[in-house]
Amino acid sequence: MPKRGQKMAKRGRSEQHALDEEQVEALLGETTELEDRVALELMCYLGLRVSEICHLRRNWVRDGEIRIPRSQPCNCSNCQGEWRAKSMASVRSIPIPDLIAKDLYMFLEHTDGFPPLTRQALWWKVKQIAKKAKIKECFPHSLRATAATRMSAFLTAPELCYTLGWRNLEMGQHYINIFQAKAGASKKIKEMLK
Repeated sequence: MPKRGQKMAKRGRSEQHALDEEQVEALLGETTELEDRVALELMCYLGLRVSEICHLRRNWVRDGEIRIPRSQPCNCSNCQGEWRAKSMASVRSIPIPDLIAKDLYMFLEHTDGFPPLTRQALWWKVKQIAKKAKIKECFPHSLRATAATRMSAFLTAPELCYTLGWRNLEMGQHYINIFQAKAGASKKIKEMLK
């Protein structure tokens, strides 16, 4: 685990490390705590940022959505009294899909949110669970990329940017272009090799 104040090593483009469905299932299958499962589901399926997960509170969840605020009071060692969303684009409402609703609501039934947890501690947890699932290149941002990759098959660039809290439409278009290139190449290769 990195030391306090030390940044995680850059891994290159996160989409190169996005997990496929089989890997997501293996990762979730290795969780033993509901808290860990919910954190992984929020990253893999909704693309929440580590800091958003670490600071998620019960009052963010209402009317079938997770509503990420601009800021909230916080006493953790990183925030110095106030947690702030990464940018104004990060302030958003994300629908809670049935796939994770039961786990999320069960988790929040007994707690106000995640216990005090640093970004580094969550990063370490992801690495440990991935190791048990025999997934070599897995880190929180690759799980966010997993969500982006999955969503790019269904959302437009502006919708993808809104859902993931990106300011720049180029990022949403980037994921959509990758999806379309893969799908198009696959179809053409199959036709070519008939």
